[in-house]
Amino acid sequence: LQRAGYATAAFGKWGLGQAGTSGGPNEKGFELFFGVTCQRVAHSYYPRFVWRNGVQELLNEKPVPGHAKQLEGEIRFEDWSSARHLSSAVRDEALRW
Repeated sequence: LQRAGYATAAFGKWGLGQAGTSGGPNEKGFELFFGVTCQRVAHSYYPRFVWRNGVQELLNEKPVPGHAKQLEGEIRFEDWSSARHLSSAVRDEALRW
């Protein structure tokens, strides 16, 4: 598509290979990739990092694992949230593109 004059980008969850491997999004022809490449990380709304073209960018100092065990006792919002929601970060980057 680039040879035909199109700009190419992918945002969100990539499930065909880790960044920096032969299956990574930039190795498959995307000029820009912003998102996660690990299925397990993709299950978190608040992961520690996202990938931008094969480089990790910090998203949350306090990540919330997607497979966290339900806490005992009172459920507090602050125990299940962090600074940047993955979907919001992906949306903002796509809009900038």
